[in-house]
Amino acid sequence: MRLYLRALPTILLAMVVTSVALGIVVMTALSLYNMPRLFLPGIGNVTIKKGSSISVFTSWTPEEIAYSLRAMGIPAVPEVLVPGVANNTPILIRGVVPNYLGYYGINEPGSALSCGALVGSGLAKALGLGIGDTLMLTSFKGISANVTVCGVYSSSRFPQLNYNIIVNESLAKRLDGLPQTIVSVIYANVSLSTVRSINEIFKLRVITTMKNAYLAILNSMNSTVISTALGNETFTLPFGAYYLAVYNSSSIIWYGEVLLVRNSTVVIAKPIVMNITMTRPAYPTLWVSVEWPNGTLVSNYYLLIYYANDSLAYAVAGHGVTPVALPQGTYRLSIIVGNTVYSVVKDLMPGVNASITIMPYSIVLSELASYAPNYVFRVAQVSPSLGPQALLSTLRVGLGTLVGIVVGLLIILSLGVVGIVGYSYRANEELINYLILQGVRSWGLVVMVDLPLTLVYAVSSAIGVGIAYFAWPLIMNALGISVLGIPLSLAQPTPTQYLVAYPIILALLALMQVYARRGVFRNA
Repeated sequence: MRLYLRALPTILLAMVVTSVALGIVVMTALSLYNMPRLFLPGIGNVTIKKGSSISVFTSWTPEEIAYSLRAMGIPAVPEVLVPGVANNTPILIRGVVPNYLGYYGINEPGSALSCGALVGSGLAKALGLGIGDTLMLTSFKGISANVTVCGVYSSSRFPQLNYNIIVNESLAKRLDGLPQTIVSVIYANVSLSTVRSINEIFKLRVITTMKNAYLAILNSMNSTVISTALGNETFTLPFGAYYLAVYNSSSIIWYGEVLLVRNSTVVIAKPIVMNITMTRPAYPTLWVSVEWPNGTLVSNYYLLIYYANDSLAYAVAGHGVTPVALPQGTYRLSIIVGNTVYSVVKDLMPGVNASITIMPYSIVLSELASYAPNYVFRVAQVSPSLGPQALLSTLRVGLGTLVGIVVGLLIILSLGVVGIVGYSYRANEELINYLILQGVRSWGLVVMVDLPLTLVYAVSSAIGVGIAYFAWPLIMNALGISVLGIPLSLAQPTPTQYLVAYPIILALLALMQVYARRGVFRNA
């Protein structure tokens, strides 16, 4: 007598159809797990954010960490992430440092951000935007700005960027209501041990024999963190790069840099900045105007201008408007007024007046009193595939409904799979009874009934989930499902995640098979 399982074609077809549906739901669930890929392009091997923030959109990370890392020779890119609306369409606004556009795989000059915004090619097509158009950007915090589209870019390295709007980081900070010293995240090529060091506090010991001088300690963003009379003293400072300047009433008399990655000692024994020598040919006169916030000129100050490599290019005592002679380029300008050092980065051009507005020390102290509590926190690494981070981020941008639908469909499809497995055994109940009556033992039943059904489930699930893996992006694009204007299909699970999900599905099928088998064999 020839023995065979009944309804195998029906079972196979039902399992394939159900597995396709199950695969689509699983792929959608995994895409939510991968959601940070839509927001974090993965520049470098580590993304640093505030450790206690629930998402990358609410992270407050000191920007000086990025510039301290760069001063240590570690590539680091700060970024501001602002969820917002443009032309009634939810979008993601990225605030970047113009000179760092190359890290994003965007072939646009940084100067393009000085006139407005850069729009990704996918978003420009969706909104019908072109170069020269005016765009109203409104952040989720209700802060708006009109910008001009200065370029349409395409990034092959990070396709998700083609659905973003990129602006200068200072504009993004204003839209997000952030202080100018704070960003959302920092991308870096750094070891995890260095990330842990960022949270440490170190001691900087200053030893000197000099008298009647002042000490200014500037952080990596050239903001004054300490200004005091020079003496033997120990300061407690967080991880970072710092610049020390010793000066009297008329000139800088000592200048040095310290990378605070451990407890350090600096000896200031004698003046090392004696004379300023121009090392590059002079160009036509440039005027530097130094003003207070109310527009009045600063009467007496000391002006220092540094090249991009932080070597001193020019130094002079200034009064209001000061003429200087320098070649065109980007410089760091330090202005010393009394016991306070102010520092800014400017693009200087021959014959063009450079205006600098400095903030009185009392206002700086007031701002520190307001924001300092927010500076005291630990930073943490966030991975582009960190599940909880992804789910919390997606909930903040309105995908809670989609999460609910995915969970509901998983429950419904699981019930469908239970029904198919149960039908598989009930359809072959006569065969099972016959085998038992013929004295076939347990292993014989496993080989003749359970194993064939298991192979059918495994093959049909592989076919179904495989179809879902390739069809899922097409379905997501056809449905137009996106997050802040970025197609959800760009968060497609990786083949590794797909291979991990498949045995989990098989394990669930095995549990259902055992449950259905017990009911049929008990009746037999």
